[in-house]
Amino acid sequence: MKKKRTKGCLVSIIALGVLAICLIAGLIWVGIQEYQDMPRLVSGIDFGSYSPDAYTYSQEQQTVIAEHGNPQSFTILFYHQQDPDGKKVYVRYEVWDYPTLGKSLIFENGYPVAENSIEPYAAIPTNYQPASFTAFMRREALATAADIDEWFILPVEEELLYDADLYYADGLTFGLQADELVYIEALGFEDPNAPAVVLPEEPSDEPAVVPEVSFTPEMEASLGLYDYSIIVYQDGSVVECGSIPVEANFEGDLLHLNEAGELKELTRIEENIYAGEIESIPITLSLTQTGYYWWAEEDDVIYEFFAIRELSDDLQILSTPGLSEEETRNQGTHTYRADFCENGEVYDTYQIMMTNTFTENTVENVESAGLDIYLKLGTNLYMDDEKPDFEMIFTDIGFIWRIKEDQGFSFVIFTIQ
Repeated sequence: MKKKRTKGCLVSIIALGVLAICLIAGLIWVGIQEYQDMPRLVSGIDFGSYSPDAYTYSQEQQTVIAEHGNPQSFTILFYHQQDPDGKKVYVRYEVWDYPTLGKSLIFENGYPVAENSIEPYAAIPTNYQPASFTAFMRREALATAADIDEWFILPVEEELLYDADLYYADGLTFGLQADELVYIEALGFEDPNAPAVVLPEEPSDEPAVVPEVSFTPEMEASLGLYDYSIIVYQDGSVVECGSIPVEANFEGDLLHLNEAGELKELTRIEENIYAGEIESIPITLSLTQTGYYWWAEEDDVIYEFFAIRELSDDLQILSTPGLSEEETRNQGTHTYRADFCENGEVYDTYQIMMTNTFTENTVENVESAGLDIYLKLGTNLYMDDEKPDFEMIFTDIGFIWRIKEDQGFSFVIFTIQ
């Protein structure tokens, strides 16, 4: 009877030992599973010598890097999808961010597919490069490519993604599924000490909005296409006279002037005063209510060009109260040089003393031959009521008698001496 009890006790002890071993193994397995499901920091990673493959940029990506440098931040997804034939194809989907340029570039398998605008800021770029990371690389290859030896592991719930972990390293976030790389993000940072980034305005296909400019009376009088009498001075002497068509248009601060087919574009520098060039020679142009004049200097020679609108039925004649600067300049008695000009040439010159006295609507002109009274048509412009083809126009350096004849105009040009 004792032998049977001894044998039964031995079996019981063995059974208890096996149960204990199973319990311990179960506890160890549960502990490992719980550990694997817990966030944890892993340091001192050393996978030994390893040479991971590098990604080769497409030609389009190489062009972007040559122009803008490596992306300041980037994200890469690796996955498979079915093509229209039902075949499984690999996709490398990259987003390259350039916040200092305010744009984000998207590539699929190296080909650009989109460019988006992002909020601009001064960036401290990532130290990583997209070419360092390839599809489905393993942890040891990634650690070597990124030169990291520490990361924080955050397991992903299986309900969201089976057998996946999310890793955080220095400026790097990446995800592995079945121990293969499927997602990586390299982050740059905003530089808080740098000035704000201001991007240049993009050119618009919409027509430019030209700011409205209030037209002065001189601009109003010059606007449009008219025939002008022209008088050209060289160092104070008349060298040419004649008649040409001139068209003037205004666009913001610009004056577009077409003198008998020769285009000039001048920029307003102050009210009624414009600056530009003729054959690289700087000129300054002043608008008046009877036309305009410009002056220039080349090789110590001074040129002055007077353009005076010729009367026509559609010409708007303007007048301001009081005397103009030109009329005031000619008020009283002065010695004038008189140049007689016809068919573009000066044929006679002499000096004469003349007196101009202005009233509200007339100017009395006295010379050695006697007194003439001319009626005011507008500022600086007068006529002889007995000679409808005669006009008197005042300038800041004298005045002009303009006589309409069958073959055009002839002029007597009076210049204050």
